[in-house]
Amino acid sequence: MKLTVGGSSVARMIASSAFVILSVKILVCASYRGVLHPLTYQRQIDYLDVEQYFRNSRLMRIQIMCIFYDEPCDLVGRWLKPRLFPALFGDCPACTEYQKEKLPQWLLIFADKYPVMFRAVVAQFLMDQGYPVPKEEIPKIQRAFGFRDTRKILNPQSVINASVVAPIGARKDTGPALISYFGRRRTTKPKTL
Repeated sequence: MKLTVGGSSVARMIASSAFVILSVKILVCASYRGVLHPLTYQRQIDYLDVEQYFRNSRLMRIQIMCIFYDEPCDLVGRWLKPRLFPALFGDCPACTEYQKEKLPQWLLIFADKYPVMFRAVVAQFLMDQGYPVPKEEIPKIQRAFGFRDTRKILNPQSVINASVVAPIGARKDTGPALISYFGRRRTTKPKTL
């Protein structure tokens, strides 16, 4: 037996209300996607052993997934997300003096210890900014991040804040640019502890 209310069936009403609820949930989730953490001074980073994050491959993978692919972020990831790409050009927005001094050192540790992953990070950044990257870099990113599907590389879920990352041509020289590391070989061996 089929119940009808005002010319439409109850089943149709239930299905349409479920669709509306699902649509609202999707819109709410989509509004949270790509949320950027505000640039504020975070002095608690000065008291953490951030260098250990850059020496630990598991923790670095967590930070990279946080920055590029909207995975969960910890304190260091939330701090690093808006600062990583300016740091590649020698900037450190909303950083304490200690952080301004240490961030290039931390990134060099990362580049020395994980050169393949660092190269993949720079390539992913350039792709996100719309710069052409050689096609042979896609499998390297795939291997470095452990992806099986290249769609996640070509269409990252997170949107990098372009207002924080000024165009490459408009940058002033504020310090050593780690992005120049991309595509070069180191002439000296990295120090091991």
